[in-house]
Amino acid sequence: MPMVNIEVSPKIEKLVKKLAKKIDRDEASLLKDLLIRGLEEFYTDLEEIKDIERYIADGGRNQKMYSMEEVLRDFELEELDLGTKRASNKEPAKTAKVSSAKNPRRTKSNSGE
Repeated sequence: MPMVNIEVSPKIEKLVKKLAKKIDRDEASLLKDLLIRGLEEFYTDLEEIKDIERYIADGGRNQKMYSMEEVLRDFELEELDLGTKRASNKEPAKTAKVSSAKNPRRTKSNSGE
């Protein structure tokens, strides 16, 4: 693997040394992980920008919007499991199960149990 040399200010160098010591890692591996994480986030940001540009090019907010009812109907679903959980741990989360109109499954939410 090729070696990369970069110059940083004394302030950044001191911060890297302090952080490496605090988490008990050597500076090189810390910098390598930070560089990888930064590149991954940068790549994700670029992909999101491309998605936004495509959305705008396709008409932005002037595009047709679909209601949840339309989406469920078009995909022949009765309910949609959003995986929502209650804030309180006292009561277990109640989630609906996705079931196809063509192949319905009996679940607690639609079997009357």
